[in-house]
Amino acid sequence: AANASLIVNTAGPQTPPVLTGSAQLAAAGAVDGFAIFSFLPTKQEAVVPLETRSASSYLLAFDNTNNVVLGVALESVSTQAANVPVVIRDDAGVQTEAGSIALPGSGHTSFVLSDKFPSTANKRGTIQFGTPSGGRISALGVRFTPPGILTTIPVLASGAVPGGSMSHIASANGWKTTFVLVNAGAAAAQAHLKFFADNGNPLFLPLTFPQSGGGTSLVATTLDRTLAAGATLTIESTGADTSPLLTGSAQLTTDGS
Repeated sequence: AANASLIVNTAGPQTPPVLTGSAQLAAAGAVDGFAIFSFLPTKQEAVVPLETRSASSYLLAFDNTNNVVLGVALESVSTQAANVPVVIRDDAGVQTEAGSIALPGSGHTSFVLSDKFPSTANKRGTIQFGTPSGGRISALGVRFTPPGILTTIPVLASGAVPGGSMSHIASANGWKTTFVLVNAGAAAAQAHLKFFADNGNPLFLPLTFPQSGGGTSLVATTLDRTLAAGATLTIESTGADTSPLLTGSAQLTTDGS
């Protein structure tokens, strides 16, 4: 019905084999949604957003340092078999590897990135999936953080509107926010990040930069950086567990992608 919600659960016996795959939604009206997959023994969950874009390529940022790994799922939305081109870049934007992944029509594959592409182990960077000619694909990233915590990593689509807003950040008093900025364009670009408190005033955040060994730090309400083509910038904000909790939002503007 209009404005209604439908919830469907699926869970089989908690014994092998695990059933994995993908799903496609068709609707005659304005129906949208998402999926949540849960690892029942540990109660860990991750969200699978509904992909509605049809882009020429999709990009996932990865950070496989500090025993963290990225899981990747890839689906052919088209009924035709396809070889999906893959390009891997380090966090400086330098291409380190290229290849392809074969998918049958409406097929699906999932893998740990550093297992399938060992060059990404203990590294930061991006992996880009090209849409095959006449085809359509969908992708998802899932970050695995010890001791087994799951977090969905959103896919960046080519041609998307640059910049945007982040509706919630939290720093200190047990919390850390990590900002990951990616220049998906073919030229260097300026990135302007602004932080706002709950009342809309500028929010002073303690910032560190793990790519420089964590030795560089500052407290600021804004951050301006130049990102090389294909480069990734990671920014962390946290404080002592006894410090007051800082909450608010962030806005990103850029002259590039």
